[in-house]
Amino acid sequence: MKKSTLCNLAILTIAASVAAPTVADAQDSAPPKTESQPAKGVSPSTPIEKPEVPKSRPLNVGAGKSVPESEPIPTHDPKKVEKSPQDLSNYPQRYRDLLAQAMSSFHSRDFKGAINMIDKADAIMPPSPWSLNMRGAVAIELQQWDEGIKACVTALRIDPNFFPAKFNLCEIPFYQGRYAEARSLWDKLLTQQPKDELIIYRIFLTYLLEGDAINADAWLKKIPFPSETPAYQYAHAALYFHAKRRAEDKEDEAATKKAASQAEEWLRSAEFIWPEQKRANFVDVLMQLGWVKRNELPTQ
Repeated sequence: MKKSTLCNLAILTIAASVAAPTVADAQDSAPPKTESQPAKGVSPSTPIEKPEVPKSRPLNVGAGKSVPESEPIPTHDPKKVEKSPQDLSNYPQRYRDLLAQAMSSFHSRDFKGAINMIDKADAIMPPSPWSLNMRGAVAIELQQWDEGIKACVTALRIDPNFFPAKFNLCEIPFYQGRYAEARSLWDKLLTQQPKDELIIYRIFLTYLLEGDAINADAWLKKIPFPSETPAYQYAHAALYFHAKRRAEDKEDEAATKKAASQAEEWLRSAEFIWPEQKRANFVDVLMQLGWVKRNELPTQ
């Protein structure tokens, strides 16, 4: 979905600047110290190992329902959004409200509710890149790959520069475990937006999941601190979840608990610094990988 506007940089002054660790010594790192969260001590390094992407994903909840006859359908002028389809301010207020409700439902994993809101929005005016991309995002979450591709491609036919649809097309091979293909698509996006931290974060994850420590480390270092997104915190959380999985495979209970604790510290660091709207695009992939359980994120 569309990324939020930049968070007030004053929030970042809470965290102290620290040197970014490498993948090899990820176990020795901890979240930047905040007033509510002291830094932890070091622990032995753990080499990365490729985890499995969970094969079970949410089942198809069905197609969206049509708009009830009682729902008022305001008139609109399609020409009003022809010149700038990415600018939501060009759309009717009711349309924007419905899309906001659809996005809220999406992040709550209420896909049926999201589709219902999108259907109502599309009854107000012809499908836009926004509504089409939301349909595509829901389809991708439900592993309806063909429908996801179709919706995102249609959005790009209306607006070839619509970033959310381009990004979601990269998600498909990623969640299918085709990391090199996903990385190639994200690399192309990065040439257009070379400082985009969400893309850098996702490319880092492709290397981490492939077990490529050298390239994972190189991409981890590309995530700045302080930054404009939670990429820094969630990338480090991913390292510890990776270490936790390796410790579990070795049946090392002490190492498992320590890695889990450190991963949760990075999650708390992200929650302390960033609002939920900023975090959604970064933590969701950790949930999809099974590293973070939904509705069980650490409290501040």
